[in-house]
Amino acid sequence: MQHDTLFRVLSRRSRWPIAGPLPDSEWDFRSLFHQHANERQRFELRAAVFYEYARESAAIRKLAEQFSKLPRSLQEEIELSRWSNHRLITRKLFFFTGLPFSHCILWPKFFPKTPWLEIPISERYTAVTRYIERTSATLFEIKGYEEVKDWKEWEISNEEARRFKTSGIEYLPIAINWTAGSNDQIIAAFADWIRHNRPKQFPPPRSDASRKNVTAAFLTRIAVVRLLHHYSHFDALQLSSGAWCKHAKAAE
Repeated sequence: MQHDTLFRVLSRRSRWPIAGPLPDSEWDFRSLFHQHANERQRFELRAAVFYEYARESAAIRKLAEQFSKLPRSLQEEIELSRWSNHRLITRKLFFFTGLPFSHCILWPKFFPKTPWLEIPISERYTAVTRYIERTSATLFEIKGYEEVKDWKEWEISNEEARRFKTSGIEYLPIAINWTAGSNDQIIAAFADWIRHNRPKQFPPPRSDASRKNVTAAFLTRIAVVRLLHHYSHFDALQLSSGAWCKHAKAAE
């Protein structure tokens, strides 16, 4: 009796009330798991994690709704000077767009109603390609004077305020005293500055080795939560066991 009561409470709290059986695309993510994943498969797994968890977050759904109300020109091209003056762009939305996977979530065509696995493969391919490009951006680059002489356009950080592009880029004027130390000493000093001054809103990404298991575990957990929000514990076990047997036979 207590179990049935708990299940009814969980069902009422479900983010996605669905009539009839829960579609496999809402919980069976095994098609995204690969034993020897290539780069694209690894990035799609991460994108799916961000996307599916964002669907469960009221705060992120609210940001996505704000984004969907922006003029199409602003949605397609995020530019600091235009975004900072627009009344619909909050600070949270501004910084969220700086995340390399944000376009996978700020996607009015699909998010939040469409499960990741129901998005057409060609559309997912394009989104993942952009995610890879945004993650593989140049980490450090020297700019010539002609490129940065317009300081206002480049939003240079200074002692009073640090300024970031929505993509997470920060422009800094730097000075290096080549006569004061060896290459190793200068590199060590720069590394020490990075360690102590990395912006909190842009934490360092995990290594590929740890990401693989963590991302798969995240999708497994959200699958369990959705099954338990929609079915009794026994039925959820039966459903997942049946799907696993079917998957194992197909793999033989």
